[in-house]
Amino acid sequence: MDNKYENIVPWNGANDTGRDVRLKLERNFSRVAANFFELADKDAELEDWINAIVEELKNFLRKDRPDATEYLLKLLGGAWFGEFVDSMIAGKGAGIFPDGRAQVERLEVRGSLSVLDLIINQIQGMESDYSFTEIGKIESVEDLGESTCRLKIEKRTDFDFMKFQENDVCFSIINTLLTGGSDYYTSWMRILTTNAQENSITVVLYPDSEVPGGTNYPPLAGYNVTRRGNSTLPEEGGFNERAQSWMISSREGRIMFLSNVYKPILEDYNYSISIGRFPRTKALEKLPISENETGVMAQTVIAEKFYQLDHNGDVIPNKVDRVIWSLETAQSGAPYRFVVRVVEAFRQRIYPAGTAYGLPPWLQVGVSEGQDNRRT
Repeated sequence: MDNKYENIVPWNGANDTGRDVRLKLERNFSRVAANFFELADKDAELEDWINAIVEELKNFLRKDRPDATEYLLKLLGGAWFGEFVDSMIAGKGAGIFPDGRAQVERLEVRGSLSVLDLIINQIQGMESDYSFTEIGKIESVEDLGESTCRLKIEKRTDFDFMKFQENDVCFSIINTLLTGGSDYYTSWMRILTTNAQENSITVVLYPDSEVPGGTNYPPLAGYNVTRRGNSTLPEEGGFNERAQSWMISSREGRIMFLSNVYKPILEDYNYSISIGRFPRTKALEKLPISENETGVMAQTVIAEKFYQLDHNGDVIPNKVDRVIWSLETAQSGAPYRFVVRVVEAFRQRIYPAGTAYGLPPWLQVGVSEGQDNRRT
């Protein structure tokens, strides 16, 4: 391409006829024309160059508009999202650092969250029920008719299989919080069959007359189902281990160990241990205790020591009867006296001449040996 154009001077004195200017213009335009023809011959080559540049630009992520890549994007220096401030108290935005630390305002996980070490607030609250037995999250519900349905249990890992067994008495607590409500209701069911390959269970719902509250509800996907007992009655002298379970209920306000649970409605004998608010049992009807009071109820208690206090926090002594008084016992190595062991008190009583006497602690301030201390 010839770009050496001649310099043109418009006026060259009084005798200039303009011939020189015209010749130079002709020669310059001839060069321009030749250059255009040369460019026209190279249009195909120029188009290829432009296309190559466009294709090469596709390999770079744009910073002036949304872009995407199908390949691994390595951010070796980390990444900030929004207006990021690195602080657990006054921070905002989100950030990921080269050492693997990430800080976000809120984390929502649709599936499961696996961690090696979970550091949380030292104060923990529980507003639901905790069941220490088999449990599974219902992934889907298939209605089979006649109060029977198939529940597919969600697998948390590839090797996670449900551990329910036939005749397990199960329940699922359902709420309406996601739809703006505040209602809770329970679905009671008994397992008919299990399918380990599909990780599913086939259950039959209990009729309304056999569930607490008198109304049963169908199970729903997304809620947990857990075992409370097992309907298989053991042989005489036998024991059904699956008919027992541990539970902590913030709704009922108690910790319970339930045993011999063969149906949804609990009987008095099902409460092997109850700590917290007393359950509604027939025993409470015979005692001056209401359901709103708290305490411990157990079928069997084995203890070394018992301490009983009055409303002021003073120890209430236990009275030990030593029957008819005798001089020989009074002078023996185990005489009649008030014995204090740790903080537990025993007040011994004797019956000289048919009258009960309570013996005070020896050397107690204000009480002297031989002082009248009869207790009727």
